[in-house]
Amino acid sequence: MYEQFYGFSEPPFNPLPDPAFLYLTPSHDAALSAMISGVRERKGITVITGNVGVGKTTLINKLLQNMDEKVKSAFIFFTKLNFRDLLKYILHELNVPAKGTDAFALLEKFYAYLEERSSDEIVAVVIDEAQNLEMDVLKQLLRLWAHPNPRSKSLQTVLVGQPEFEAKLDAPELAELRKRIAVRKEIIPLTRVQSRTYIDHRLKIVGSSSSRVFEPKAIERVCDFAEGIPRVINMVCDAALLIGYARSARTINARMVKEAIHDLRHLGGTQSRKATVIETEFEPVASTASAPPEASSEAAPVQELVPPELPAEPVQSEKPRLTKPLYQILGGVLLLLVALGLYLLLTGDHPAQKISSISTPAQEGRTEPKRTTTVTIEKGTTLTALAKRHYGMTDHIVLDLVLQTNPKITNVHLLLVNQKVELPRISAESFLVPVSDHGYKVHVGTVTQKEAAGRFENEPALKGKMIEVVALPVSTQQTWYRVLAGTFQTKEEALQAIRGVRNTAKIVGIVERTERAQQTPKTQPPARP
Repeated sequence: MYEQFYGFSEPPFNPLPDPAFLYLTPSHDAALSAMISGVRERKGITVITGNVGVGKTTLINKLLQNMDEKVKSAFIFFTKLNFRDLLKYILHELNVPAKGTDAFALLEKFYAYLEERSSDEIVAVVIDEAQNLEMDVLKQLLRLWAHPNPRSKSLQTVLVGQPEFEAKLDAPELAELRKRIAVRKEIIPLTRVQSRTYIDHRLKIVGSSSSRVFEPKAIERVCDFAEGIPRVINMVCDAALLIGYARSARTINARMVKEAIHDLRHLGGTQSRKATVIETEFEPVASTASAPPEASSEAAPVQELVPPELPAEPVQSEKPRLTKPLYQILGGVLLLLVALGLYLLLTGDHPAQKISSISTPAQEGRTEPKRTTTVTIEKGTTLTALAKRHYGMTDHIVLDLVLQTNPKITNVHLLLVNQKVELPRISAESFLVPVSDHGYKVHVGTVTQKEAAGRFENEPALKGKMIEVVALPVSTQQTWYRVLAGTFQTKEEALQAIRGVRNTAKIVGIVERTERAQQTPKTQPPARP
């Protein structure tokens, strides 16, 4: 979106793990060298660990890029599988037909594939997100080497995961697997100096430099928040550049970075989050309600928003209780009907007109009555800037909800001057998706890369639920991915999940605070005598 404005040849801070932008610190260089030598020298199993976003997948892509035609590779990045499904996944990556459902038959196919390899060929199985492998699957990995044929030595494995994978490997029941591990390396976060160099490195690849685009204080603020995690650096810099582009600012200052961090504060470390919350323009909401452990430090407790004209929908399991005598209730109803009749007599309004003016049918499978604000697009306005101003944030799921309400927008990066855009009111029910069998799915996120949908599997509120990824073309050259979870049997169960998922809870919390801030009248300063 902003590449032409800043003179970039391509987006410099794309979150995709692109080896073309690889920046090798000593830690990254040691890990990459260990993976390459582990495969080429047939060492057995190589283990690489590192924090989320530190660059592990980028190193994997670089490894696979460096392999020649003698190396047949299988890259596994979805790891919440049993051993049988893992075998099918590996065989699929190696282009081996695997129609059987029996683990023994699949192993025989794998052994046969190894036997067919010549002595100078290598079969490399690279497993990302290895910390999600169940203990039983890790124990059964030894069966890959169980075949006595000498060709089985051609099998090399690289296991890449988060730090907790180290602890899992140290379990007593994996003693035999540990014996096959030849190298264990850890990727550590960037230092402050490396973080500055990393930003400059990516900008130079696209034909610019950090000194031309970012003010020094802006870079320092990025480094403070990111704490050496390259993915966080990318996301903050990208968001700051979008803000700068929307304001036609040729250089990014610290204030713009602060605004970007406000939307991304859930990504920072403990100290960064505290600093960001102090700087935010919204007052924290005090509440005694309990929140999910992962969301408690990032979003205020979520309450479902209800249109003021309509009564809140009661919980299905609760039955109304009469607390007054029946004759008092009937008397009250009678008085209300008399008052309504007098009102209609004096005003001439028809009740059906009143109802139709506030109740509209649900769209796009949503259950919440749609209330929208119409905005006329002015020159230089982007959808991201519009969402930031109206909702207080620019998360992709928010933009997705706007696109659903405006089907005529076929390019998320292009709005026309004087175009009318409907901005929907967002609450917890905005993320409900009814399904045909009277249950509900929950729209938990919208991501720019399909692999990113896997992070929702670790949400406690979605435990045991199927994660579904739906392709969402947002322009002729770009596709986003809508992430749905379900199925939930009741509406209340689905709403509880929405409030428990970190992403949706955060969004509803920010939107609620933005609405309150917009509705609160500003206090005029006292006149000077």
